[in-house]
Amino acid sequence: MTYRTICPTMWVERHLMHFSEKERMRKDMKKIVAILLLVVMLFSFSGCGESYRRKLGNNAVEMVQSMEKIPDDIKSGCSAEKYTMDITLDDAKNKISGTVRVDIVNNTGNKLDKLCFNLFCASISSDSKISAAENSETKSKYSVEAGNSTSTFYVNLGKDGIEKGGKLSVNLKFTTMIPEINDRFGYYQDENGKLYNLSFCFPQIAFMENGEWIEEEYGEGLGEVRYSEMSDWFITFKTPEKYELITTGKIVSEDDGFVIEAENVREIAMAVCNFAEIITEESEGITYNLMMPEYEGYKAEWIKDYAEVLMTTAIESVEIYTEAFGEYIYDELDIVPVFYGDGVGGMEYPGLVQVSMVGLSGESDEGIDCCDDGIVSTCHEVGHQWFYCAVGNNEGREPWLDESFTSYIETYFCVNAKESIKKGEKFNMKYGGTDELSDMSSFNDVAMSDFYINFPFNAYEGDDYNYVYSDGAEFLRALELAMGEKAFIKMLSDWYNENINEIVTGAEFISFVLEYDSSEEVVDIINKFISEEQI
Repeated sequence: MTYRTICPTMWVERHLMHFSEKERMRKDMKKIVAILLLVVMLFSFSGCGESYRRKLGNNAVEMVQSMEKIPDDIKSGCSAEKYTMDITLDDAKNKISGTVRVDIVNNTGNKLDKLCFNLFCASISSDSKISAAENSETKSKYSVEAGNSTSTFYVNLGKDGIEKGGKLSVNLKFTTMIPEINDRFGYYQDENGKLYNLSFCFPQIAFMENGEWIEEEYGEGLGEVRYSEMSDWFITFKTPEKYELITTGKIVSEDDGFVIEAENVREIAMAVCNFAEIITEESEGITYNLMMPEYEGYKAEWIKDYAEVLMTTAIESVEIYTEAFGEYIYDELDIVPVFYGDGVGGMEYPGLVQVSMVGLSGESDEGIDCCDDGIVSTCHEVGHQWFYCAVGNNEGREPWLDESFTSYIETYFCVNAKESIKKGEKFNMKYGGTDELSDMSSFNDVAMSDFYINFPFNAYEGDDYNYVYSDGAEFLRALELAMGEKAFIKMLSDWYNENINEIVTGAEFISFVLEYDSSEEVVDIINKFISEEQI
């Protein structure tokens, strides 16, 4: 996810200055670290109570090196190999209803007597629920009860408990009520029609860790709490006439509803709209689909030009990240402009990104901001296709493993992009009378706070969570300066390619970095940004 409020307001000159002065920065890094250590000492006696504020004596590196076994190759005790879902949209009642068959595998060493499923949207849409469950083969009925979180539901298997290593297929009947909110889940409506953002609203097996089900609370506008393995989804989705669909995976048929196949994904997200067209482009073997709302007059021209900027940015992002870090793991990427409220820039899902449409009014200052935010949000959310979608993590517990990484490569994109910048400048000149891109990402010389970046998202107070993005990017930038750009990018590329389809941990990443460079400078940087308490 991107929050537009965290993007520094310096631009390309600042970018290029930093990247042209690497040697000076490397020489200055030890001075910077020394200064920051002094700052930490001052704050340690200031009486401030945040648990995530830096402390004297922190030694995350020593903590990692003392571990008998680094947490890696994380697997859930209970996996879903496949979801087969049949759903219908009722746009009069703003409701999705249907069934999903889930093919379950028990990876634990014990018998499983119950299963836990997430239906995240139930936290903000109380009428959303899993109402019934049964054995897919025998049709034996199972009881369903609410979990400890408003987002979770338990299915009691009774005599059909799954033996260790065993399999079972379960049918779930569910209803999702879609609220009218401008968010990643919800619908937007104006005089032209409706746009439904359908994410976090389908049943999905919860993650089991050390024999316990992980139950997390989803909420409007909060950070993500996703923690899931790869699965295959096969979906039939019936909508009223005139609705266009864009989705994780591929639409393989439209004969009797939309038939969707999405293999090797961590979740499913969709958008359906009855006042939009789908624009498609091909580049380097990848299909790019963009859902463009249709308006008349000035708005029509504005959206057409904005869509061109977003499409160019998505394509160029994939090209730059592929060259630097490794291949994009899917052969389609979908872009959905959405009507977020102010402050949110975008949201990521496997093979699909949402990007804010703030500025649609066409007022000149909003138009400029929207173009800038659109570029930044698009390249950030596309970056999540590498970090979260391909290389997974527990987003609630260790959000820095995807948000810090994508904030770093977002700025890497802004430095290396060409066509996106040209089109952004052209857009701003047309609608704002200036070609300045005023809100692009850039690195600072030092971190913006004295906070650790590796705490759970809900441990941060107020807006402090934003430093997971900004200071997280600075952490990786500091490592790049210490290791050298070529060595750092090689390390990050290896990290990505060795962990595709896996779930990683912070301790695992720190150990990985130290295999490439365990110099005093690198150790000091790690200990500055990473709390030993959260390893």
